[in-house]
Amino acid sequence: MFRFKSILVFAFILFTCNVVAEDVYISGGDDAALQAAIDAANVPGSQVTIHLEAGQFFDDIPHFSKIEGNITVEGNGAIWGNGHTFNNGLASVLPDGALTITGVTIVGLEAQALNCWAIHNQGSLTLERVTINGFVLQPIHNFFPPGCIYPREMLLNEGFAELVNVTIVGGEFPNIGHYLIYTSENASTEISHMTAADHRVTYSWESGGLPDSILFTEPGGSTSISNSIVLANANLEDRVVPCVGPITDNGGNFASSDDCGFSSDLIGRSSLGQIFEKGHDAWVFPLLADSIAINGGDPARCEKLDGRGFERKAVCDSGAYEYSASNHSGELGRGGISGFYYTPENNGNYIQVQRVYDGNVVVIWNTFDTSGSQAWFNALGSYENGVVNATAWRNIGGKFQPGSGASGATEIDWGTIKVTAHNCNQITVEYDSIDPEFGSGSFDAQRIAFVHDLGCSEN
Repeated sequence: MFRFKSILVFAFILFTCNVVAEDVYISGGDDAALQAAIDAANVPGSQVTIHLEAGQFFDDIPHFSKIEGNITVEGNGAIWGNGHTFNNGLASVLPDGALTITGVTIVGLEAQALNCWAIHNQGSLTLERVTINGFVLQPIHNFFPPGCIYPREMLLNEGFAELVNVTIVGGEFPNIGHYLIYTSENASTEISHMTAADHRVTYSWESGGLPDSILFTEPGGSTSISNSIVLANANLEDRVVPCVGPITDNGGNFASSDDCGFSSDLIGRSSLGQIFEKGHDAWVFPLLADSIAINGGDPARCEKLDGRGFERKAVCDSGAYEYSASNHSGELGRGGISGFYYTPENNGNYIQVQRVYDGNVVVIWNTFDTSGSQAWFNALGSYENGVVNATAWRNIGGKFQPGSGASGATEIDWGTIKVTAHNCNQITVEYDSIDPEFGSGSFDAQRIAFVHDLGCSEN
C-alpha cells in the first residue's frame, strides 16, 4: 500500500505481475499527491481510478506522461491550473494505454515547446464533462522540434478518442495549419454534445496554406459528431474554419459555416452566454433563451447529463449545456425532492433526502431507539415515479474522541426505507427492519428546508 502525503489520501495499489482494479482517493487540492498517484498508477496492465474530492482547486495541471496502463480520473468538479496560463501539456497515451478524465475544468493548456500537441493519444482516450478554458498553440516560425509534424494540435488523435459533454473555449491559433482536434489516418474520434467557441488567430506572418480549424480529419481517419456546437469565431475569420476533411454528421449539430456539411442551420456566437456557469462537474458556456440549439439535439443520441452534471430532457439541447436543466432541475422527479423533512409532533425525528448522480438517492434518518438513545440510519437507493426505495445500514459501537471525531463504529445491515413524495412538501416514510427492536412501520413528514439554490416544482 502506498500513501501519498495530503490532507487525506488513501491509496490502495497492489503491484503484482498483473495489477487488478484499484482506487485512489485524493483529498484537498494537493498537486504533489495527485501527480504521485498518476505516476504510480501508470503500470502496464493496471486499472486504477483516482477519485478527487469534490470542487477542489489544483494550482498545476497534472501530467499524464506516456500512459501505458488504464487510468481513470473522476474529478468531481475539480479545477486544474486555477488561473495559471502556461503548462507543459497534459497527456500522452501510448498504443496499449487508456485514459479517462471526467468532471474537470482545465485552465491554461499549452502545446509544449518540445511537442506538437497538448494531448497526444495513440491508445484510448475519453474526456467526459470536461472543460478546457484557454489553450495556446505556440508559433512555429522556422523551428521544428524533433519528430514534430508541421501542424500543432490541442488534441492529436492517432487511436480512439471519445469526447462527451466537452467544452473547449479560448484557444489561440498563432498561424496557419493549427487544429483543435486532429484525427489522423486509421484513427477514430467520436464527439457528442461538444461546445467549441471563442478561438482566435493571434497574428499572421505569412498568407496561404491550410486554414486553422476546429476539427481536422485526414483521409482514412474517422470523425463522427452529434448534438454539438462548433463555432470558429476568430479575429481573422477567413483563417479559422469549423471543419476540414471528412466528418460524419450524426445529427443535432450546429456550426458557424458550411464547412462541416451539417444539415442544421448555421449558428452564431450570440447563441451563447459570455460567462461560465458552474455545475457539479465543470464550468460550461450557457445557451441563451433564443438559441437555435435549444431542443436541437437528436433525441436518439441525447446524453443523460450535460457538461455540468445536470439531467437533460428527452428532447435535448445541442452542445454541452442543457438550457432547461437550470430551470427544471428542481422538479420533484429530479433534484426537487432533495431537502430536509421532519415530524413536527415528534422532535428529533428527521429525514434527509439527497438526489445524487446516476439516479441514486441518499436517505439519512435521525431518530431514537426504544431506550431513548439516538439511532441514525444511512440508506442508498433509487427514485422512480415519486418513490425512493433504499437499502439501509446502521453504525453501532462508536465512541466520540474529544479533539477529533468518533471511532470504533461497526456498520451493520438494518433493512429498507421507502420514501413516497406526495408533493414538494409532504412525504411518507415506510421502513422494514431486520432488527426486531424497530420492526416495520410508517410515518408522515413535512419539509423543513430546501437545498440552497435548488427549489422544487411539481410540474
